[in-house]
Amino acid sequence: MKCIELADIDEAISCSDIDNVGGLVQEIGIAYAEDIATWPTLPAPTGQSATLQLAAAGAWNGDIVQNVGAKFIKVKFTDETGAFTITQQGEAGGENYLYQLDISRAKMNATIFGLENALRGRKLVILVKDKNGICYLMGDKLNAAKMVAADASTTGTASTDKNNVPMRFTYVCPRKLVYTGDKDGLFTEKTAPAQTQNPG
Repeated sequence: MKCIELADIDEAISCSDIDNVGGLVQEIGIAYAEDIATWPTLPAPTGQSATLQLAAAGAWNGDIVQNVGAKFIKVKFTDETGAFTITQQGEAGGENYLYQLDISRAKMNATIFGLENALRGRKLVILVKDKNGICYLMGDKLNAAKMVAADASTTGTASTDKNNVPMRFTYVCPRKLVYTGDKDGLFTEKTAPAQTQNPG
């Protein structure tokens, strides 16, 4: 069975594909995985003989929905210090993709250390956006993202060196995907739906 339908890919799929800017938007979103009520799912054909088009095969299906009282936090990092990579790994029959996010925050202080302490050892979900406007999701229902060891935080040596806090996050996904789901409202606290009163 062909799960994904092959198709020609031109040099430029659309006019906007001519535009290409490297790097990440200077802000990521982070939440605890336990605060997600509904996760997007891996793309899959519907029906016995159906196949996925290429664009559908490269994107998560559905939206992130948070638990009541939860929200994503915004973490700003030093501009042009972030890098996001997706690397194929694994042996034949067990291939998957390692998503890795590296960011750097200028100046060591109690707040950034507190954030690192809060994230250490926790199951996370992270939203990353590149400067082309493409969004990537790190973390899913079965396998969360996590903060891992990065380079050392450092004061630097000379007065012209950057006092710096590097941070690294990883996530293993069975596929290489972008996130096209809803992002509106993820950064405001989720509220319970209003209850309707029965007419008395």
